[in-house]
Amino acid sequence: AVVSTQSTGGWSPGSCAYHSDDGVIYSRGNNQLMGPTCVEEDVMGCGVRFPDRTRSEGEIIPRGAGEVVCGETVQVYFMKNGKEVGVVEMKVPGKGLYPTIGLGPGDHVFVDFGAVTG
Repeated sequence: AVVSTQSTGGWSPGSCAYHSDDGVIYSRGNNQLMGPTCVEEDVMGCGVRFPDRTRSEGEIIPRGAGEVVCGETVQVYFMKNGKEVGVVEMKVPGKGLYPTIGLGPGDHVFVDFGAVTG
């Protein structure tokens, strides 16, 4: 799915988003109230849980972002001040997953992607 840069996150097919103004996770009409809105100094987080693979011998092999398969179901989770506050399952779109942040006039954000691999 192609997500427009002019569209709000979570409103386009193949996207999901936490909206700090209303505390809702948006994901193609499957919207869920996540909790309180954000205020200045809150630390927000977002991550992806990829399913493990299982070998024929039954051994579970952990997977990471470099091994994502388009069409596979993953969990996208959201955190506020170190606590998980919401999760949504979605299929990985054809071109993969890309983090985005939508800001309004006067908004400021500090982004820390942590250890980036791949």
